[in-house]
Amino acid sequence: MPDWRSEILRRLHDPSTVQDDALEEMAQHLDQRHRALIARGRTEDQARVETLQELDDPASVAAALSRSPTPWSPSPPVSAIGPVRRLSCAVLSLFGRDARFGLRLLHRNVGFTAVAVVTLALGIAATTAIFSVVYGLFFAPLPYRQPDRLVMVWEYANGRRMSASPKSYTAWKREASVFADINAWGGHAVNLATADRPEAVSAGTATPGFLAMLGYGHPLALGRSFHEDEGVPGHDHVVVLTYQIWQERFGGDPGIVGRQVRVDNEPYTVIGVLGKGPADHQQSKIWLPLALTDADLQSDTPQFYVMARLRDDVTIEQANASMAALSARLERERSRPRDGWTVRVEAFRNDFVTPATIHGVWLLFGAVVFVLLIACTNVANLLLARGTVRRRELAIRASLGASRWSIAGQLLVETLVLALVGGALGALLAFAIVKAVVALMPPFTLPSETEITLSVPVLLFALAACTLSGLVAGLVPAWQASRTNAADAMKEGGRTVGDRRLGLRRALVVVEFALALTLLAGGGMAVHALVRLMTVDLGFRADHVTTFSLPVPQGRLDTSDETRAFYQSLSEGIAAAPGVSHASVSTSMPVSGGFRRQFEIASSRTADPSARPWTGVNIVTPSYHATFGIPIRQGRAFADTDRPGTSPVAIVNETFVTEFLSGRAPIGQHILLSPVTGGAPGTPDPSPIDWEIVGVQADTANAGPGRPTTPQVLLPFDQDPQPHALVAVRTSGSLPMPRAAIEAVVHRIDPTLPLANVQTIEQTLSASMASDRFYTVFFAAFAAVALILAAVGIYGVMSFTVAQRTHEIGLRMALGGGKRHVVAQIVREGMTTAIAGTALGAIGAAFIGRTLQGAIYGIEPSNPLPFVAVAIVLIIAAFVACLIPARRAASVDPMVILRQS
Repeated sequence: MPDWRSEILRRLHDPSTVQDDALEEMAQHLDQRHRALIARGRTEDQARVETLQELDDPASVAAALSRSPTPWSPSPPVSAIGPVRRLSCAVLSLFGRDARFGLRLLHRNVGFTAVAVVTLALGIAATTAIFSVVYGLFFAPLPYRQPDRLVMVWEYANGRRMSASPKSYTAWKREASVFADINAWGGHAVNLATADRPEAVSAGTATPGFLAMLGYGHPLALGRSFHEDEGVPGHDHVVVLTYQIWQERFGGDPGIVGRQVRVDNEPYTVIGVLGKGPADHQQSKIWLPLALTDADLQSDTPQFYVMARLRDDVTIEQANASMAALSARLERERSRPRDGWTVRVEAFRNDFVTPATIHGVWLLFGAVVFVLLIACTNVANLLLARGTVRRRELAIRASLGASRWSIAGQLLVETLVLALVGGALGALLAFAIVKAVVALMPPFTLPSETEITLSVPVLLFALAACTLSGLVAGLVPAWQASRTNAADAMKEGGRTVGDRRLGLRRALVVVEFALALTLLAGGGMAVHALVRLMTVDLGFRADHVTTFSLPVPQGRLDTSDETRAFYQSLSEGIAAAPGVSHASVSTSMPVSGGFRRQFEIASSRTADPSARPWTGVNIVTPSYHATFGIPIRQGRAFADTDRPGTSPVAIVNETFVTEFLSGRAPIGQHILLSPVTGGAPGTPDPSPIDWEIVGVQADTANAGPGRPTTPQVLLPFDQDPQPHALVAVRTSGSLPMPRAAIEAVVHRIDPTLPLANVQTIEQTLSASMASDRFYTVFFAAFAAVALILAAVGIYGVMSFTVAQRTHEIGLRMALGGGKRHVVAQIVREGMTTAIAGTALGAIGAAFIGRTLQGAIYGIEPSNPLPFVAVAIVLIIAAFVACLIPARRAASVDPMVILRQS
């Protein structure tokens, strides 16, 4: 019998490091293997040679023998250990052994390991980053006290959600029994005067119990929140600062409580500072008491939002039933009941998130799942190729007694180790992607309480994604390896054919290309739609126009005469500034539909107020059309003679004429429309004003670039002046009017008024497309990753095919086959796979366009141009990926290959 101990020691560089018990254990193992081979019919020499093949890697042998044995300690009898614990210990022991072996193999194959790890890292990083958005929006606990009990209470007018009126709110607060607490809040721009200059900030106004009901900021960083008596007019000159503005504008002064600041040029006492948290992400930077006068409490005009906390024993369904009954009774008690009005109670979570945003977030998550599947397919292909190279090794293990299950388990554990390493790298990449998501996401797309971060649940999801990715990528290779025929593998020697494996790898590439084309088609449609939005005709000139607003304090412009005089002086002063060609005042810009109001055509009135149509309303000065270059199609523009005391006139857009005046000459028609300053939306007005149409303007993109234009009526500013308006300035030079020049004019008129929202029309347009741009950028980026992974996948298949067929290729060339023929054959095989995947991906592309329509405006699923373009890009990428290994195969010397065979 051979001396196995000597054979083992002879192969080691330093035998002194070997543990005696480990050496004895391995020697016994080799002896048992030797005896088993002889029992199967091997000769003594054959058995010895095959047994010693296990010692072909001295480094692995040394690593196995150098592990210190576990110190001996008395063990309880097997019967004393429960079956579950015995099974767990056995599984962990096997996993640990296979994991160590897998790590050694990965260390020895650095190139393979790097490609597989980076591929998985890309998929896991993208999936983890977008899941952080999904988790923050839908699953993360809200930073409020008992957030599941918080609800919003809305009034609905004929199916349209409305904010609540003071009269409705006070009735709910007095009579609703389903709420433990109920409060109202709103907001508006104010002038906050600090030590250096006045600043326009957004202020939240809330009833005294609102902050306490939410529970955020409690305890406050400093001071207190509102007392009940501070919600009474005359006692409401107190302010609570957010943590952010306390730090930025007041330097975090700990003595700020008790100091006075000027809000809208009135003294307010700082009584508290909210704690750091979700309030810092809201538009409101300060909070003021919502003080309602007796006249306010009788108003039916929708003014603010209402939030409530349900009683612990009440469900949302029960609250809705109770509030519906209460609303019906209150309507019956009104002197003029409002037809079609009702009340609904809705869960607070995501109640302000648009359906398009929710659709877009899930769409992005679906896209990254596709990327992860493509990455898993790529790694599965790599593992199949590596399994082909390892066929002889696996065959030897099988011949030494390893079962198919143990071989498959070993390979699965190796893949899991690979996935965990890729997941660790992916988590690091996810930090960068999350930062990009936060930076590019339009402001206030998500609720202020939504925090996008790699929290513990998100990282646990990443771990689960790693594990699942390892299983998905490793199952097929493990299954293939477990079916290895040891005898066939031994006969093949070092050369492998692997026809079935090659067919499976090509099938995986087909799936990979199908997934990639689906993503690419979606990305192509999104980019095409965005380009169209950016180049669409707006209906007006957007160049060289700067716009701004002035947060005029309440009471500053109390009368119509004061409002007219103030804005006339302002527009005349700006128009006289150097380089200014026109200046206008309006309540909205050409890219906005303006106030929505119900109206009637005087010649076709209806008795049912709820059946009256709606239109957008914009109130403008006579220079409005010249400032924006909006052409008048019929009639005339407004003139300085359209003033109070003269006949009320109006201009409508072409869409208004098409929808409401079809077949009738618009000039001279009369519209019955309440002034913007009067009446509650959705309620009949006893005395609407009769406005005569004197002009028809060209349509503008008043619903946003590329979106269908909505009907709009324009009224003269002097006939219905508004204290809160926007100012537009057109310059004659190539640059917009600088902010400093505008501030100088405003300061001469009123030094206490700060500028707000100073921006060019191009910036306004860019902001209106921010959401579409966000989804397009990320969807296109993930599609590009899918393209790269798909190209790498087919390159890997063709490279491995060439490597395995080197002998065949050399023989063909030696028998007269030309290089061009070899290149054509290899490229043809690869392109057949790519085209099959592209054809399969056309099915997914047919659905992705319809899915994208809910998130990105302007998607045209029926337009073949984006699909054809991305299909061509994918085919070109596949062609290049096939051509490189084909040219390498054609460059070999056939005589060298034949001599090596």
